[in-house]
Amino acid sequence: MSLNQSLNYLFPGKSEVLKRGVFRHRKRKRQQDQDPPPRALIRSYQDFDYCRSYNNDAWERDDFFYFSKDDEIFWGFSTRPLSRLAAWKAALKRISDERIFPAIPKDTHTALTVVPAEVLASSRELFHVKHVNLMDYYYFRDIPMRRFEFLAETLIMETLAGPNAQVPPHPNIIRYHGCRVHRGYITGIVLERLEYTLYKYVSQPGFRTLDKKAFIAKLRSAVDHVHSLGLAHNDINPSNIMVREIADGQQPEPVLIDFGSRGPFGCEVWSQGTPGWYQDEFSTSEKKLDLYSLAKVEKWLETAGSPDEV
Repeated sequence: MSLNQSLNYLFPGKSEVLKRGVFRHRKRKRQQDQDPPPRALIRSYQDFDYCRSYNNDAWERDDFFYFSKDDEIFWGFSTRPLSRLAAWKAALKRISDERIFPAIPKDTHTALTVVPAEVLASSRELFHVKHVNLMDYYYFRDIPMRRFEFLAETLIMETLAGPNAQVPPHPNIIRYHGCRVHRGYITGIVLERLEYTLYKYVSQPGFRTLDKKAFIAKLRSAVDHVHSLGLAHNDINPSNIMVREIADGQQPEPVLIDFGSRGPFGCEVWSQGTPGWYQDEFSTSEKKLDLYSLAKVEKWLETAGSPDEV
């Protein structure tokens, strides 16, 4: 699959996207919404992903999600404290696939790399499965952009780091193993598992001996590689940089992650970067955004972990 084919499919203009049905809203009864959750498989609160919402520092609501082994997603929420696990189970409802997952594209030259379930199960400690962003699902339950952005990130990773990519993968961009597919939908992006973001690595012993100049040089090389393909990352910050620790006493390496805000230069973007890590609000993908953020990361790294850090 060529990069140009993926970009032409993803970013032809909103009207063409609408014609293809990426933004299609199907007004029909979603039977999956009525499917009961596998309550017998939920044995503790640790089986849930959950987020807590506040309003003026006061607790407002809990949202909790359960992912089945086949990437069926069940969601529940409560505006009052639930002290029993049974109450969390009872609140769960299935989210239909078409609400949140992108369908496998049929009118593109994309050849998706699908990771078999048995491979994931046998080596789970080697992989991180990225799921669709469910932030604010309580307020936005059926927004096409959620599906489009997940599809876009999948195809970008195929072109940047997939086994069939025409451009050799860069060593400091997250390793992409493929995607998970269920029921005709892309349900997960399978990446290498790394333990620490740069932001968290500051508190680790290895940070004290980190060669910061070499680290930034490798990160800059990864960003230059992305730019050479006509793309901007648009959200470079210490939480989107992982640290790959190397055996035999070698220096750790930076790994650029999270291509959910990426896009060709000049293309409209639908999500802003991380507050505090871009200079001005923006609506298009630009190389200068990455250069500003990269310089800010370098400056932050100089004092990170020291008493003078702000």
